[in-house]
Amino acid sequence: MTMLVTRRLLIRDPLISDISGWHSLMTDLKAMFFLSGMITRSEKESADSLREIISESISANRAKFFFIVETRDTNAFVGAVGYKVEDGNPSSAHAGYFLLPEFWGNGYATEALKGVIGFAFRRGVTCLKAGCFADNKASERVMQKCGMSLVSENSLSTWHGSQLKKRVAYQIVKRELASLPRR
Repeated sequence: MTMLVTRRLLIRDPLISDISGWHSLMTDLKAMFFLSGMITRSEKESADSLREIISESISANRAKFFFIVETRDTNAFVGAVGYKVEDGNPSSAHAGYFLLPEFWGNGYATEALKGVIGFAFRRGVTCLKAGCFADNKASERVMQKCGMSLVSENSLSTWHGSQLKKRVAYQIVKRELASLPRR
């Protein structure tokens, strides 16, 4: 089982016992606002999606590294963070993160993503990408605080809700990580 430890967080492979927190996250309309395609409608749907990521976590050819994030002091379920290796290019991956709203604004997403960036680079990824809708300023700020650089800003190109929205894309390359100041 993969277990990453940061100053305040435990970032680990999921367990079926995470179902309560996972279901809360996957059905929280505020947390999932920008990820509406992932929302689950029942505990069964949530359990099915959790079983899928658990199955991937034990796969010999693992390409998806999605982790549960919890606090170190209380083991409270905070959210999820991870990345997916690109098909045909194991040195490139796409990252994502989402947290329950009660944990927003505490730097947990940044801390979790930084932990995952280091983990991905140790596993052979040399370019980690992430993106969000341009109006999701908090998510964009997480990428910036992790040392990621803006690589594209698409004009109104993606449907979200009932309107076209702009997306931004960021990335960090392994050699850039070494030049970041330590905090």
